[in-house]
Amino acid sequence: MTQSMMHDDTIAYCDGLPGARRDNPFGAGLTCWMVGSRAFALLADGGEALSLRADGAESAAERLRAAYTGMAPFLPHDGWIAVEISSTSEDVLKRRIRDSHDRALQELPDTERARIAAAD
Repeated sequence: MTQSMMHDDTIAYCDGLPGARRDNPFGAGLTCWMVGSRAFALLADGGEALSLRADGAESAAERLRAAYTGMAPFLPHDGWIAVEISSTSEDVLKRRIRDSHDRALQELPDTERARIAAAD
């Protein structure tokens, strides 16, 4: 099955964020993007919903207005949402991915954040 260009662009965008790396801590079939020791995005093989970090209180209204499928299926608790790749505009999707990355980055120790910033 050939993946859509938008799907491939989403993967490339996640890969290109500062300090981002792919990992499979949850096993085969589920790609997890990490910055340091923190996850910021998850995508099932062949999936169209990208699980991302979200600030629960700040983004509650936005989650109701924007394209999303609900709570993230792999991390079904506050702070993670699932965003449909194909039904979300490129600008919104990139902003959501970047926000998720930034939230994960802020949870890292100062020394680790400085190392990632220096490598960028």
